Amino acid sequence: MCGILSIYNHNSKIDLKEFQDSLKKLKNRGPDFEGIWNNQKENLYLGHTRLAIIDLSSLSNQPYKSQNEDIILVYNGEIYNYQELRFELIKKGYVFKSKGDVEVLLHSYEEWGFECVNKFNGMFAFVIWDERKKIFFSARDYAGIKPLFYWYEPNKIISFSSQTSCFLTFSEFHKEINFDALSYYLQYRCIKSDQSIYKNCFSVEPGHYIIYDINKKLLSNINYNKPENNFKINREIDYNEKNIYETTESLISNSLKLQIKSDVPLGVFQSGGIDSTIISTILSINGLKVDTYTIGFLEQFDEAQNGKRISEYLNHKNHVYYINSNDLKKAVGLLKYAYDEPFADSSAIPTIYMCKLARENLKVVLSGDGGDELFGGYWNLYKTILKIAWIKKYFRYINFLTYPIKFYNRIKADKINLVLHQNNSLDLLNIFRTTFTISEIKKLINKDIKYNVITRNSKTEFKNDIVNDFLLSDYKNYLSEELLPKVDRASMFNSLEVRVPFLDKELIQYVFQLNSRYKINNNKSKVILKKILEKYLPEELFSQKKRGFGAPLDNWLKNDLKNLINEYLEKDVIIKQGIFDVAEVEKVKSYFLNGKSKHYRIWNLISFQMWYFEYFKNNG
Repeated sequence: MCGILSIYNHNSKIDLKEFQDSLKKLKNRGPDFEGIWNNQKENLYLGHTRLAIIDLSSLSNQPYKSQNEDIILVYNGEIYNYQELRFELIKKGYVFKSKGDVEVLLHSYEEWGFECVNKFNGMFAFVIWDERKKIFFSARDYAGIKPLFYWYEPNKIISFSSQTSCFLTFSEFHKEINFDALSYYLQYRCIKSDQSIYKNCFSVEPGHYIIYDINKKLLSNINYNKPENNFKINREIDYNEKNIYETTESLISNSLKLQIKSDVPLGVFQSGGIDSTIISTILSINGLKVDTYTIGFLEQFDEAQNGKRISEYLNHKNHVYYINSNDLKKAVGLLKYAYDEPFADSSAIPTIYMCKLARENLKVVLSGDGGDELFGGYWNLYKTILKIAWIKKYFRYINFLTYPIKFYNRIKADKINLVLHQNNSLDLLNIFRTTFTISEIKKLINKDIKYNVITRNSKTEFKNDIVNDFLLSDYKNYLSEELLPKVDRASMFNSLEVRVPFLDKELIQYVFQLNSRYKINNNKSKVILKKILEKYLPEELFSQKKRGFGAPLDNWLKNDLKNLINEYLEKDVIIKQGIFDVAEVEKVKSYFLNGKSKHYRIWNLISFQMWYFEYFKNNG
């Protein structure tokens, strides 16, 4: 893993000191080497910080130059099929001087141009400067595993980076809050996949690439990986169940064979859940023994013993770390540094600490992220939505239920009312994923602020298969906007690379061709994965009830961390800031402190405030 940075200015020279200071912000992402390339005649710089994983030699240091030095590359990620592509390129006459994937990426661009992205199976974000064509070519992987932001002011500046905080160093960057993004954040706890919290600053969407022609001053944003084209999602495979289980196991096995390639020690996050267990199991049956890492919580539920039992059964060496509340409270203070945009998923707290502990022993871990979105891990939520849709269809007057609830709890009444007035099941899913409703946000944000309320897409992609629509929606939204950024920021803050075998391109494409009945059947979720595990493990090892990975914030915010409420949500602070309506913030505080709501809403506001006072107010 690495950090990347580039900037081009149409009108004035770039300050080298500003660029160097900006690149230093990426040091955690790449502590092993730092490099800068510039073309002062063109007013452009490219910079890179390296976390050396493949080919530890200096031959894979970046920025990476072509033989004629007319193509320059900065790249973050791993191209897992780089050895196969290397062999293909050698047959075409290319000569390699290094053993890593960075040179493969550069030669792939030389050979296939923009279409090279369709050859890659991996997680990646890169920027290429093509001196011949006078263009920047930047791309992000199909699932959105690695981040890529860009600051763009037409006819003036374009800059790409792994983090938005890098842009703050440049004197020409004018910090303005993107209130459309704030509205989305208040709904979903994270920033939309094509936006950032700043105006004039955007995120390259998963499966997209950007071309910027400096002569024509033209920016093109291309979607190269449309699910409806690449996943063939309207096709139902007419295979028998045995073939489906065998094919899925083979694809997971192939993904792991690709992703265990590393020139540094590699391990597995073994939580005891289905997803991490199948990774450990398939590694074991293929004769690969690795160290596994399990986190236990001393003062709440403890899954560590189950993770340990699974590792011992599979003959992996297990490392158990127990975290207490004091450890997690310390991690709260790190959030504003690790997440340089507002982020309110409370599971970021144990995640950042888990990555810190793992990094003491290794540089690379495998994680089970993506398994829920591919194989139906959120069946209980989907089942609730389907029940509501059925009730609404046959009981027309159920809307009257909201009236008595209003007298007890306005928050619950507003959400229930919103649910009861929706006819689209995907809209229901989005509502269940929200923290604040749209009507609440309109009251919460200061009425003098202009913004647009943006919601998630509820377009149906599958014919007569609403559960697959749920899965695809969560894959494109919940996974790419919340879960993957959570792990990327927490791991890279600790200079740790996390690989996600379930997000292998071929596996994703195959699973989204399957009818959902192969994934969820007889009220059981993840049927395919469980059928695979049944061949190798006793059922009691993997049949544990699914648990969340959050921190006990309800208790903390009423006790030891109550100072966060006083510091960030006090009346005078809100009035002086001018972003939120004071009365509405007071209602959020009152409902939480009086036990009428959980921590989600107040933590959403506190997380924004922690970001605001670290990156916006206190930095000019």
